[in-house]
Amino acid sequence: MKKEVAFSLIEALVSIFIIVILLIAVMNVFPAVYKGLQLSENHISAATLGRSLLEQARNTYIDDIKAYSGSQTVTGLKNGKTFTLKMDYNLSVKELVKGQKKQVWATVKWNDEGRNKQVILETIIIYNPPVL
Repeated sequence: MKKEVAFSLIEALVSIFIIVILLIAVMNVFPAVYKGLQLSENHISAATLGRSLLEQARNTYIDDIKAYSGSQTVTGLKNGKTFTLKMDYNLSVKELVKGQKKQVWATVKWNDEGRNKQVILETIIIYNPPVL
């Protein structure tokens, strides 16, 4: 006679219990991943704003590069709803060689769920006169 292979009721219940525990663990990961994604999106927006400020400075005649500040509102989606985020920016300039070389910083600050965040980008701009 052949012995039949089958699961007992206890083995089936243990298997279901393990699967439920794994599903609960996986479901708890999703909110943390979503929050990290949102923080990354805000950081990327701030870095993009900072890069555009530095690019504007690069495209300006070196004697006209001056420090300034302001703010910009960024919109996005959070939990399926549109939100706005205010980002304050500041362009700082330090002259290294008069009329020839300047060090420029773009600082972008914002408040993310009660925490102050900032991105600082820096470059050196050198004046290259046109060759005649």
